[in-house]
Amino acid sequence: RAMMRHSPSLAAACTLVMFERPAQPIIAAVRREPERHCVSTLEACARALRLVEPTSAAEEAAAAMERGLRALVGRQLAAAEADRRPRYWRRAEQPTAETAAGAAAGPTPGVGGGGCRQGG
Repeated sequence: RAMMRHSPSLAAACTLVMFERPAQPIIAAVRREPERHCVSTLEACARALRLVEPTSAAEEAAAAMERGLRALVGRQLAAAEADRRPRYWRRAEQPTAETAAGAAAGPTPGVGGGGCRQGG
């Protein structure tokens, strides 16, 4: 938005493209979008490609993009199920052989987890 606001010539040269949000974005299984109307960049590109270039080649390309995104989401979900260990460990709490073996059973309170890296 800011780029368009600060570049009137760019805004004048662009074609406004709008489409309805799908009932359930492909990426929704692994990530929540910031706003209800949002979809992932890849989904938006596939939909825009279909709208701007209505050819069979563009349709095939858009479908391939969406298949790739579905495969990525599927692999992330499978990996999350297979490996329930914390993603990050606090530097002072690097796993020993004993704690690493215990982590396979699930995160221990106060050890890693939380989805963020702590301690630099």
